[in-house]
Amino acid sequence: MNRSDSFCTDLHPGSLATFGSPAHPTARLHSAYHFYASCDRDTQGLLRNCTWGFITKSDFLTLLIKCPSTEVYWHILTSLSILADRIAPFSYQARIRIYSPLGQGAPLEIGVEEITAHLGR
Repeated sequence: MNRSDSFCTDLHPGSLATFGSPAHPTARLHSAYHFYASCDRDTQGLLRNCTWGFITKSDFLTLLIKCPSTEVYWHILTSLSILADRIAPFSYQARIRIYSPLGQGAPLEIGVEEITAHLGR
């Protein structure tokens, strides 16, 4: 993440953060709450192990997930279709950016439409 990213306002201790500029923080928290509530228990458990939140840039909603370990990173990657299904109602043009543990590679960013197209939905 770059220095302009900021973390604030926990929904679940240690798991939710809002990222980016202070523009529309209420909308991001609202989206985060409903996104999390729409996830199944296993996905909520994965998210609780990460720092995650939403940014909006150029009218695109992006879910950011910072993984604390390689194991959690791989579990998040295998859950991409579930995450895409849950974020799609907010914006079909939404993106998901996943950060591997510190120093272990560049972030992976993929569009929700790319995930659903790949899966034939």
